[in-house]
Amino acid sequence: MSVQRILEPTGHNSDKSKFERIWDQIPNGFSFRRERVELFDSDNLVAYSPIEYHIHPLATEYNQYSDDDLIADVVAFVRDEFGGPHTPVQDRLSGPPNIVGRELTGVAVLNDYLAEVEDTFVYGPYASSLRPPVVSGIAVGEYIHKVLSDSKLGNPANRTGIAVQEFATTIASSLSSQERLCFVMLGFPFKDQNPTRCNAPAHHVDFADVGLLCQLHLQALCFFQGHPFGSDFIILSDGKLYADIFGIDVSHVTQYLEKLRFWRNALNLQGSVHIVDLEECIYRLPETELERFDEMRDRVKTLLLDARRVRESAVLHGAMYSLVAGMKRNVNSSDLLKDEPWDVKVGIIYGDGKSPDPAIHRLERQLTARASSAAAAYAATNVALRRHGVVQRVFENARRATIHPKPGQIGVPRNGTVYPWNGVGVFDPGGRFPDIIKARPLGELDGLASEWIAGFVPGDEYPSYYRRAE
Repeated sequence: MSVQRILEPTGHNSDKSKFERIWDQIPNGFSFRRERVELFDSDNLVAYSPIEYHIHPLATEYNQYSDDDLIADVVAFVRDEFGGPHTPVQDRLSGPPNIVGRELTGVAVLNDYLAEVEDTFVYGPYASSLRPPVVSGIAVGEYIHKVLSDSKLGNPANRTGIAVQEFATTIASSLSSQERLCFVMLGFPFKDQNPTRCNAPAHHVDFADVGLLCQLHLQALCFFQGHPFGSDFIILSDGKLYADIFGIDVSHVTQYLEKLRFWRNALNLQGSVHIVDLEECIYRLPETELERFDEMRDRVKTLLLDARRVRESAVLHGAMYSLVAGMKRNVNSSDLLKDEPWDVKVGIIYGDGKSPDPAIHRLERQLTARASSAAAAYAATNVALRRHGVVQRVFENARRATIHPKPGQIGVPRNGTVYPWNGVGVFDPGGRFPDIIKARPLGELDGLASEWIAGFVPGDEYPSYYRRAE
C-alpha cells in the first residue's frame, strides 16, 4: 500500500484535538511521520504551511529471545520502575483529612490560575531570562532544555538525565525542517484505588490530574517563545491496557478519559495536549507481529509464575519481591479493605504481611495473591512493549517523556509526593507557582494540617481538591 498523506485538520470545533482526529484515521499496521508542506490557497490568494501526516505500513520485526534474555528484561524493568531508595511511606500516612467545610469550584478557578501563570512565567520576564539573546539553531535547543530542566516550569532531573548538546542538536534540526516538536508520555491510567492514597472511584478526575495537563500546556507555550513551530504533548493513557491487571472496571477508564478531555477542552489546552489509548498503539503492530506480542507476554508471565525458577534465582527473586510489594500499593484494594479502620488499611498495604491477627492476616494473604498475579502480568506486558518497541515505532519522530525520570527520557513536571493519578489534589490559591496545585496521598493530609476545606465541582460527589482551612 502506498503512503497516505493527510493534512492536519483546522479549528477546535470537536471534542477531540486535531491530533486525536488524525489518530482515529490511522489503520492498524501503520505508523506516521509529520512534515510541514507549502500550499497555496487559491480562494484567498495566500500561501500557508500546514502539517501533513505521512501514514505508511509498519515493517514487521521478528527477533528470537531466550528465557534468560526475557528474565533480564524483567529485572531491568523492575529496577527502572521501583529502584532507588524508598522512604517508608506508611510513616507519612497518619490519616485522611479532617474536613470542616465544603466549597464549590469549577473551570473558572483553573482559568484564573492559568492566566496568572502565563502572565508571570510565560509571557513575563521569567521565560525571557531563559532565552538567549539570539534565538536560532543550537541556542533554541539549549533554551528548551533550560525550560525542561527549570525548577518551576520543568523537572530538574533533566539537567543530568538529558545531555544538553545532543538534545540541542536534535532541536536545531527540527527547527531547520520546520518540524513541530512531539513529546510522548505514558500515564493517566485512572484514579488509584489504593484507599490510603485516594478516596474516589477510578473514573474520578481532580485538580491533581488537571494540574499536570496545565503544566504540560504551560511548557508548550514556553517552547513556542523560542521554537516558532510549536510542540505537542501526546499522553498515551495506559488505563485500558492495565485495567484488568489492577482490578479496574474498563468502563471507569473510559469515563476517566472522557473527563480528562472535558477539562482539557474547557481550559482550551487541546492545541498542545492530546490524549490517546496506549493499547491502540499495540494494535497498530502488523497482525502477525501482534500475535507474537501476545505470545511474548504469555511466555514472560509463565516464567514469572514458575515458583521454582524464581526461588532459584536470587536476582529474579529480589526483583519479584519488589514488584509484588509495588503491586500491593497499586492494585485495587478499596473493595477488600473498605470496612477496615485506617491503621489496618495502612498495615495491610505497606506492611510485611505477617500480622498475628488471623482476620487481618487473611486479608494480607488475599491482597498478596492479587498483587502476585498482577506483578507477573504487569511485568510481562511491559517487557513485550519494550521488546517490540511499540511506542518508538508508532511515533517515529517523537521524544519520550515520563513522569518517572530515566536517563534519555524527558522528565515532565512533577508536583507533590505521588503521581497525579496516585493521589488527591491539594490546592493552595495563595501559594506560588508551581506549588499552587500538588498531588499527595490522601493519608498524608492529616499530618499537613488539622483542618481542611473540600472543593467540589457542582454535581460531583467527590472533591476536586482539598485546601487548608484558614
